[in-house]
Amino acid sequence: MSTPKNRRGFTEDWFIIQKKTINKAILTVVLLLLAVGVVYGIKVWREKYPPLPPNIDRAAKFANIEGNVSVKRQGDTTFEAGNLQMSLKQGDTIQTGSGATAIVIYEDGTKYTLKPGSTLIITESSRQQKRIVNELPVGGVNVSTQKDSDNHYIKSGNVKVGVDKSSDSTINNKDNKTTVVVTGGLATLFFGDGKEQIVAQDQVAEIDKTEVKVTELPPPPKLSKPESAKELLLERTKPEVDFVWAPTPSTQSYTLEVSSTMAFPQQAIKLRVSDIKENKYKWINPPSGQVFWRVQAVIKDQIQTKWSEPSSARIQIKGGNIEIELTKRKEIAPLLWEIEGTTIPGARLRINNQQVAVDSNGHFKKDVALAPDQKEILLEASDPSGNNGRLVVKL
Repeated sequence: MSTPKNRRGFTEDWFIIQKKTINKAILTVVLLLLAVGVVYGIKVWREKYPPLPPNIDRAAKFANIEGNVSVKRQGDTTFEAGNLQMSLKQGDTIQTGSGATAIVIYEDGTKYTLKPGSTLIITESSRQQKRIVNELPVGGVNVSTQKDSDNHYIKSGNVKVGVDKSSDSTINNKDNKTTVVVTGGLATLFFGDGKEQIVAQDQVAEIDKTEVKVTELPPPPKLSKPESAKELLLERTKPEVDFVWAPTPSTQSYTLEVSSTMAFPQQAIKLRVSDIKENKYKWINPPSGQVFWRVQAVIKDQIQTKWSEPSSARIQIKGGNIEIELTKRKEIAPLLWEIEGTTIPGARLRINNQQVAVDSNGHFKKDVALAPDQKEILLEASDPSGNNGRLVVKL
């Protein structure tokens, strides 16, 4: 009777050990498959998006180019056309033609905006010492530094301008005279005799061969018309908007910007007019929709004030078109897309014949399901004034 008991006990113990072993084997196989999947995924990703080759010599790159912008490499005698794929290095000379501008981004995130007719030379770029030195023989440049930026210096005439961290300064060099305008943070002027002078926010420093003059920057213009959040219902036969602002003293001209968003990003600018001699401007044939506008004054020596506080207006044209702007288009899943954008506040919006809510700022967002053979999304808007808008989004 004892032998069967022992055999039965032995069999049960063997079965328990075998089950643990199987579980461990399954877990090992699963982990191995996951590891293989991760390695394969990384391989496919690198093949599709290969890493950029290291470029330890690069000091900066172009973020935007408008007009004729050229670059001369150190040791070369000729210029080549600038492009967004170009690496800018120590010794390079950048030139902007008449009416041209360029935005240069350094490795630390500092942004240089070169004005038309300017020359900038990258004379020193040291990542180890966190030191960037440029020379401005002629023209103007705006320098906007970050919180943890390197030390940036711009040589202009007989002065070297150091732009502090988290600061915004504009340096102009014209007719052997340097002008420094600080609209944010601080700048320090360094002279050959060892003297230094601080230029604080909202101050202007004018430097020639014999003296330095520091004055307060004039305040920005105050906007007056159209009033903030004004609803403008325009006739279709002659749609126009009059922008008016209070004149500022010693102003040579004004610059006006109109944008579809309050942040005024480059892609949202609907109107930009420079060299306005009066304190008003008439916008002919504006589109329907909400707009934001601001004004900047230009005083002597091309010194620019800060931008005014933005104001807004809502434009509607009787019997005209309603603007529908798409800001996001994302495929969530097969036959399902996320659609987001803006139109005029109060508009009735339909996407693929389905009613979609529009908030008080004209913003809308909708997940749109498609038929298997559908290749586009139709957006239609209307308002009580009889205006209509239509946008076809190709997928």
